[in-house]
Amino acid sequence: MAMNSIRALAPRGLQEDVFLRNIVCLSALVTLMWEYSLTLTDEYQYIWRGSINRVKVLYLFSRYSTLAIHASNIYIVFGPLSQTPVPRFACTAWFLLLTIGACLLLASIDALVMLRVYILYGQSMVVAVFLTALMFLQFGLVAMCTSRTLHVVPFSDTCDILQTPHDVVYIMGGVILTQVVLLFLTLAKRKVAFGASPLVHMVVHDGARVFVLIVSLWMTIIPYSLFMQVSKPHIIFVWPITLMSIATCRLIMHMQKLPLEVLSSSSSNLTDLTDTVVLTTYLASLESFHAATILSSSAETPIRASLSSSRYCSHPALQQTGVSNLSNTAGFQRPTSYPYLSEDP
Repeated sequence: MAMNSIRALAPRGLQEDVFLRNIVCLSALVTLMWEYSLTLTDEYQYIWRGSINRVKVLYLFSRYSTLAIHASNIYIVFGPLSQTPVPRFACTAWFLLLTIGACLLLASIDALVMLRVYILYGQSMVVAVFLTALMFLQFGLVAMCTSRTLHVVPFSDTCDILQTPHDVVYIMGGVILTQVVLLFLTLAKRKVAFGASPLVHMVVHDGARVFVLIVSLWMTIIPYSLFMQVSKPHIIFVWPITLMSIATCRLIMHMQKLPLEVLSSSSSNLTDLTDTVVLTTYLASLESFHAATILSSSAETPIRASLSSSRYCSHPALQQTGVSNLSNTAGFQRPTSYPYLSEDP
């Protein structure tokens, strides 16, 4: 009699697990769509208008690849995974989809921070090679550990991982190492932020925020999964993917809008303004111009880039505030026009 009661309760427990999983996945998609609706106007103004550059591509990839991943995930969890017990091949395919999605979004936010670090160090080739190697190390560990464990890890009837492999410690180590190195390289330039350049100040603070986000996620999810030995893919992947996508897009949008905010608040300090506009473009559109010189950080002055390329255009922030003539600014030689982030057609 007791055994029959247990058997009767088992399907009910599976149904509750499936329902909870579907609600978690759906709430993540709703959150992402809500974020999209809030930023759609700014996205059109600062991303879609004008020509495309590398940072805009990174923004669009982070935003729309995440929407595609969530749409695919919703189809899977409400379709094939809704009928229990779920076959192992379906669990494996779902797990791979979420793993690849998480890696892509982590790579996006890492690439953004690495680009900023690369610029802070004057486009040093040594720094570029080092950061590239760091990226390959991080995702090489992910690929190696996933290939070793995916075919042996046990799945439950609802696709929960019943035994978390200890190889995830190596993956966590690689991710945290990358974030520590990026934070260290960013903070090494923190004295520059004490000058008058709001952009460099933003780079330092954004780097710290990314560090807190990524390290907090990994230091919470991995130890908990190892302790409980049960990993739920909709918890360890779906919400982190959402948060990383939102963070990447917000950081890029903040960088795009910074020159206008600086102009609105302190248009009287034109020397600092030109430094901000120049360095903002420097971060967002490497292909638009080249840096001729960067002052030594030992002087404890803001980074000041002089422009040598002829590919310039007017910054919308300058147009909106009526600041158009900077030729009399001390220490600044006005180019033909000013570069900016979101190019007008």
